[in-house]
Amino acid sequence: MNRSGTTRNRRNKLLLPLLAGALAWSAAGCNDAPAAAPPERTKLKVAYFNQEAFDNLYGDYFMVKFPQFEVEVIATAETMGPGKNPQKEMDKLLDEQKPDLIITGFWEYQRLAATGKLYELDSFIKQDKFDIENMLPTAIDYLRAKGSGKLYRACPPIFQYRAVLQ
Repeated sequence: MNRSGTTRNRRNKLLLPLLAGALAWSAAGCNDAPAAAPPERTKLKVAYFNQEAFDNLYGDYFMVKFPQFEVEVIATAETMGPGKNPQKEMDKLLDEQKPDLIITGFWEYQRLAATGKLYELDSFIKQDKFDIENMLPTAIDYLRAKGSGKLYRACPPIFQYRAVLQ
């Protein structure tokens, strides 16, 4: 990222619709209880490296756009370190904390989807007729490929593109 924030702003513009959509689906609830009057603010648990990193990259932008959400960050930084198995530690953290959204890298997204740790979103997309066509198509296609054809409630924090110029 350069000092002007250009890369950060571009990345946030690409990820914000995915993050907002995933959080909105999370906030909609997944239970069969009758809908009650919505609370003034909806609390969402987000698994990410730590609070400061989340706020710097996404939280500040998200809270301006969606002030009705209160975001609690579940720090995943503690899953790494000497003598730790990051995959087992991440699974343990997710089982204990049960976050609404996981912001992770593609390597974890694919593993977590394959092991049933992520909630599938395609039924919500269809049910709510949620338009994902205007989201970055290559990112959606990539996430579907990594999720065996399905989208899951998790967001890789960045997408990197490469191009060959002639």
